[in-house]
Amino acid sequence: MERYPNFFIVGAARCGTTSLYHYLNESSDVFMSKIKEPHFFASNFCKLINYNTMTNKEEYLKLFENVTTEQAVGEASVHYFQATEAAGDISRVLPHAKIIIMLRDPVERFFSHYLLLVKFGTIVQDFDKILTKYLNESVSKDSNYYSLVDGSYYFDNVMRYLQCFKKEQVKIIIFEEFSENTEKSLQSIFDFLNIDSPVPENINQIYNEFGSLTNIPRNQILSPILRNHTFRKIVNHIFLRRIKNSIRETFFVKRNLKKPEMNNKDRELLVRFYRNDVEKLKKLLGRELPWSNFQNADKSDIASRQ
Repeated sequence: MERYPNFFIVGAARCGTTSLYHYLNESSDVFMSKIKEPHFFASNFCKLINYNTMTNKEEYLKLFENVTTEQAVGEASVHYFQATEAAGDISRVLPHAKIIIMLRDPVERFFSHYLLLVKFGTIVQDFDKILTKYLNESVSKDSNYYSLVDGSYYFDNVMRYLQCFKKEQVKIIIFEEFSENTEKSLQSIFDFLNIDSPVPENINQIYNEFGSLTNIPRNQILSPILRNHTFRKIVNHIFLRRIKNSIRETFFVKRNLKKPEMNNKDRELLVRFYRNDVEKLKKLLGRELPWSNFQNADKSDIASRQ
């Protein structure tokens, strides 16, 4: 019998999905795929944005072949959120699957995603220059900036899952509420997955913090090589730890850098840009959202998405 997951953490990116993946992985009642983001149901989208994905069905199913008594079996591919084909493809294969969507203040998500792309050397421009260029023109899907800009649009992507799955099969987690009371949020997720598990011991550990994202290439010319997945695998396989540490010290900025901050001008620009989408999302979910950037924003000054 083919063993597929029965639940998916589908994103959005930079909204706490990595932490949730690790917390759930600690539960004896939950089996999470060893590869966090196989993106099997988003192969077309990943191809457009030049992102590696698992396309072989047998290879994908092997991720779940060691399931034993776990009741909840899942994976966490964040590009399922933006990939227009993912919700429909998952529902056709697994109509009873459960979907977990994590959402964060879109302005904060945007900036966090920017820092991630800086880490990988994908982006070298200053933040204000990114906003000036890419908020004022259409960004093609094959651009490195597509997921950055489009990733903070939530309404259409959430609507797609609500159209493909029954309401009770979709759980929306708000990152800010998840961070403020992780134990309560996890308990609600356990209830959603119909499992009776104690809260894992690692809930005080935060994954993918900025301090762990600052392994930035010193040389932007060498950046594409240094961040290449194959190159990193070769280095890890061939060299001893002390040699790898020497390479890291030579070519990368040291970790634990002070986290950059957004200035007010850039923040206000992003608020205007995403305001309309946030208003539609609030109506869709039937609730207010604890996103301080949008509490007092001027509704008359909306940069609508055309």
